Amino acid sequence: MSSPTISKPTFEHHHSGLGLSKPKPRVSWRFLTTVSQDPVQDWVQTAYELEITSPSTGTVAVHHVDSEQSVLVPWPAAALSSREAVTVRVRCQGKKQEDGTRNVTSWTEWSEPATAEAALLQRSDWKASFITSSKRFGDGPLQPVRFRKDFSIPPEHKTSFKARLYITSLGVHDAYINGKPVSDVCLAPGWTSYKHRLNYSVYDVTSLLSPEGTNTICAEVGEGWYATRLGFKAGKRFWYGEELGLLAQLEIASWKATPIFEVLSDDSWLCGPSSIRSSELYD
Repeated sequence: MSSPTISKPTFEHHHSGLGLSKPKPRVSWRFLTTVSQDPVQDWVQTAYELEITSPSTGTVAVHHVDSEQSVLVPWPAAALSSREAVTVRVRCQGKKQEDGTRNVTSWTEWSEPATAEAALLQRSDWKASFITSSKRFGDGPLQPVRFRKDFSIPPEHKTSFKARLYITSLGVHDAYINGKPVSDVCLAPGWTSYKHRLNYSVYDVTSLLSPEGTNTICAEVGEGWYATRLGFKAGKRFWYGEELGLLAQLEIASWKATPIFEVLSDDSWLCGPSSIRSSELYD
């Protein structure tokens, strides 16, 4: 009996699985039919197995669940800690009625593995500080501010390392390492209720770093929704604040060295006006 193909699992509908905000992320998968495969009809899932592997310890655990669910199913393993990453595969058992009477059961093949990596889950994980310019460039619209820091990777971290950038801003930002953008995301971190919460992003920047010589991290912060003129009360500028700020935490972890090497936004960074003269959303 033919069975459908299972997609790579996803976690909390997250687009990549990097930077999950929940220690027990819910898991989803889809049922696919390949070009060379005939459509599978009347096949119903009756159970699934999640295989969770920890790369750091090599531990592999398979969790069996009798269920027809495939969307946002509960995390079956121990909660993830900050920065912890695991790989996950799924396979499903299903039944199909053949000859009009008898049910035949079968297992699908294992899906491709997907990586689930937790973000910074505790406030104490943040070591960086918000930074801003001592001078405001413009009265409104504000000229974007450029923040910059040069650094070198220590010898003990130069081999077999991975790097993660945790970043947010009061305003919207573009970030670069050695002149290359860390992401194709525009207007990060988006609009939020700044008096209550501030979203941040997590990027894998391993490939952008050079083990030898000097590296440079740079971010440009513009008004965004934080300081631009909004339509509330017939139009008001600086609704949330008027000082553009940056919070950046670059962590470089090596399999051969502890602790993690950190580049943190602090008063050692340089800042000045961006080459962009003006930046607004609505005017």
